[in-house]
Amino acid sequence: MSEETKTILTKKLFMGLPEGVFIMSNIMDAPGHPTCFESVSSASERGNQWERIVLRGCNNRFFWVFKNEEEAMAYLNSRFKESPPPEPLKGPGPKLKIIK
Repeated sequence: MSEETKTILTKKLFMGLPEGVFIMSNIMDAPGHPTCFESVSSASERGNQWERIVLRGCNNRFFWVFKNEEEAMAYLNSRFKESPPPEPLKGPGPKLKIIK
């Protein structure tokens, strides 16, 4: 049995998560395809990762936090058996510039 946790993903909570835990948004692009589905980056890349989360509109929303990708995939597959699972993002991703 996995030890997933459902919580509101605030910046403070996100910045305090251990590197490597897996996060999954409660909002979906399509059934079985979470808008955010990725491993938490290293501290040096965490700011860029947070910016991507904000740009996708996933900040301050319900999120699932898992110990690893395998538990996240098992949870997702158990709830969306008819949908193929999404490909998780790997690495820090592109650097984004916020235009104010």
